[in-house]
Amino acid sequence: KAPGASVGSDVQEMKVTAATDKPLGEDVAIGMIETENHLFSSELRYETHKILLVKDIDESQLQKEREFFISNFTKYFRSMAQKGHALSVRLPDFALGSIFEDADIAVLSRDLKIGEDEVKKRIGKYREANQAIGTRGMRAYFLDNVAPLYINIATAALKVAMEDNTERGLNIILPFLVNAKEFEVIVEGYKTDKGKTVVPSLRQALEKIQFQGADEIKNWREAMEKYQFLRIRFGAVMETAAACVTAKDLAKVADFLVFDAKKLTEDVWAAFETDAKQGFFDAYRTNGIWKNDIFNYTPKEAKRLMQEAIKAGREEKKDLEV
Repeated sequence: KAPGASVGSDVQEMKVTAATDKPLGEDVAIGMIETENHLFSSELRYETHKILLVKDIDESQLQKEREFFISNFTKYFRSMAQKGHALSVRLPDFALGSIFEDADIAVLSRDLKIGEDEVKKRIGKYREANQAIGTRGMRAYFLDNVAPLYINIATAALKVAMEDNTERGLNIILPFLVNAKEFEVIVEGYKTDKGKTVVPSLRQALEKIQFQGADEIKNWREAMEKYQFLRIRFGAVMETAAACVTAKDLAKVADFLVFDAKKLTEDVWAAFETDAKQGFFDAYRTNGIWKNDIFNYTPKEAKRLMQEAIKAGREEKKDLEV
């Protein structure tokens, strides 16, 4: 994903599909639904606070919140879905602590039945010194309270895709990854030798919903039509240098790769757009350190990483979708 037409012909020649903020052409722009802005909406923000702050999370404790959460995201995805295209949903990629900026401590204390000091302590767990490279994206999935949040979002996407009853399928896009093992653990889950779930499987959580009631269907053709029609695919967002240099391994486990050119640029240059433009941006441009606005025209350093990653990925999987 790159702003405007800044990806450039040298990257487009790598035979990729572009998803942009502005269409590059009638046959190029494909929709991808991002989720963090909706997660921050007023009607969901407080529910998110409660889900993140419950201690020793129990599914039964938050059933009401879970149902509301899934229902709300289902309506959102239904309004955003593009007819005839696969439903492509990118899971949240934000610094967890930022969602608590307007938290009502007193109300949370009342609803969670804990003291205000305890609420502040639990919120403090999500505060980070460097939000840009901390527990964000799929790293957050490894926290007990966050995995159910992401699974709820993916569940809502699945429900909308199943309603459509077409072959368009569902693409779940995993942001802020660093290597293939991280991707694999999230999608397939991880259990101890004694069978205790440490990281829940995103794939199994969705298949449990998709194939619910399949055992009761006697006719195999009916079961195939009802349950096998929808294909769920998992893709990796290439927005870190680490992900790019391990693209060959990621190609083995991911169904497709998604390059976020803007975030990759921020990672390569260690420069967040908002902070840069409030500080050293003009000085860099004036002194020729940046010849162009790197946040609007993908620089050669990021392009090179993209090209090498695509090449490596397709050496592993010839028909790798990018």
